[in-house]
Amino acid sequence: MYRFGPFQLDVRSHELRRDQARLKIPEQCFTVLLRLVERPGALVTRDELRKAVWPDETFVDFDTGLNKLIKRLRQVLEDSADSPSYIETVPKLGYRFIAPLLPPIETPPAIPIPAAASSSEKDLSRPASQSRWFAIGLI
Repeated sequence: MYRFGPFQLDVRSHELRRDQARLKIPEQCFTVLLRLVERPGALVTRDELRKAVWPDETFVDFDTGLNKLIKRLRQVLEDSADSPSYIETVPKLGYRFIAPLLPPIETPPAIPIPAAASSSEKDLSRPASQSRWFAIGLI
């Protein structure tokens, strides 16, 4: 999980969230953003992004397609090409992710509940016959 500003980019679920609200972005936009966030501050070339988004056998107007993806990302991130907070354009070369990354949010570990805590709960990990013999053995 990557965090920057009010955003969270979850690699496992392929989701972009802003303040816990899921934002809809196309998969290609997600791929571009992930490539940029994986290398904060470093130049990611247009060719690297092309290879990440479009397979070699795909024939598209790459320049127009990439420009549209970056424009869409900036709209979702409420970023500006003239005064960027997240994605900086390096003319004719590529893009750079310029926002500081925040440490991931730590979730507290789950506290295990002992099996004997509730006598009304049936132990579902044992077959019924084992549970019966176990109860008889306790008596």
